[in-house]
Amino acid sequence: MPQSNMENYAFNLIEKILNQVTYDESQPIHKSEKFLLDQHAKDVEVINTNINFVENEDNYEVKNIKWPQIGEFTVELGEKKVDEFMKTTWEYSDCWLYCIDFIEKIEKEFTTLYNYRACWSIPTRRKPIPRFTASVYFTIDVSKIKPKESEVNVFYVFETQKLVHKPGVSRFRQQWLTEIIDLKEALINGCKF
Repeated sequence: MPQSNMENYAFNLIEKILNQVTYDESQPIHKSEKFLLDQHAKDVEVINTNINFVENEDNYEVKNIKWPQIGEFTVELGEKKVDEFMKTTWEYSDCWLYCIDFIEKIEKEFTTLYNYRACWSIPTRRKPIPRFTASVYFTIDVSKIKPKESEVNVFYVFETQKLVHKPGVSRFRQQWLTEIIDLKEALINGCKF
C-alpha cells in the first residue's frame, strides 16, 4: 500500500474512533468502547510500523568513490573510475557482465564532457552472446574554470529512463537493468516478421 494510502487509512481509522466513541471524560469507558479503542489502536500501530519501515529504508547509506581531480583527469582514468564505481558501490548478482566504452569528448565554453557507456548483459552457456543488453551512460564533467584540485562532476542515466543520477546520491537497483532487458524482449516478441 503506498504511503499516502496508508496515511489516509490511518486518518480514517482515527475518524472512526472519534465518531464511534463519544464519552464524558468524567465517566468511565464502557467495555465495548474500550475494545473498539484497543482494536483501532492496534490497526493504527500496524500502519505506523509500515510507515516507519518505509522511512527506515530511506536511511540506507549510498556509497561513492573518490573521483579524480580536474588536473589529473584523462580518458583512461575516467574509464577506470567508472569501472571502480560500479564494482564497489553497486550491488548486483554475479550473472551480470559489462564492458565500458568511451563514446566521445565534447568541448564546451566552460567545460569538457566525457561520455562513456557501460553495456550490461547476462550471457549464459547456451547463449554466450546475449540477444539483449542494457546500457548505462556516464558523463564526466571536467570544468575549465574551477580550480584543478576540484573533483570532476559525474552523472549517469539508464537507457530508456529520464532520471539523471549522481554518484553518492541515488542507490543502484539491479531491477532497473532487468526491466530494460525485459522491455526490449517484449518489444521484439511483439513484432511479427
